[in-house]
Amino acid sequence: MLWLLPVLVSAQGLLDFSADEIARITSHGPWPMPRQLDPGNPVAGRAGAIALGERLFFDRRLSADATLACASCHAPALAFSDAQPRSIARQLLDRNAPSLLNAAQQRWYGWDGASDSLWSQALRVMQEPREFAAT
Repeated sequence: MLWLLPVLVSAQGLLDFSADEIARITSHGPWPMPRQLDPGNPVAGRAGAIALGERLFFDRRLSADATLACASCHAPALAFSDAQPRSIARQLLDRNAPSLLNAAQQRWYGWDGASDSLWSQALRVMQEPREFAAT
């Protein structure tokens, strides 16, 4: 947590926190947060599972007509988003594709929080008629 001190106490004196204030701020750590694996996924973090997930993420065969992949809307070059106000999959959707950066550290997925795991969120997208329309 010592790396945080220069951020909290700037050379220009803009953030002059007392030692007590710094201790209280850093008590909300640890910084950075430790990586946690999905407790519901017995293969989380394994190299083979990661490689399979990456292949599936870019595989267009997961959509009904083999034209869409997860990366179609979650573009790596756009922070795994699509930078659109509303995404276009098989048709214009009512929401955009949120960034997937740090998605593994989230608790709920989807704009409505309807999924409690990454795999269940992915299944919803694949079966949604307006998105992948797969069976």
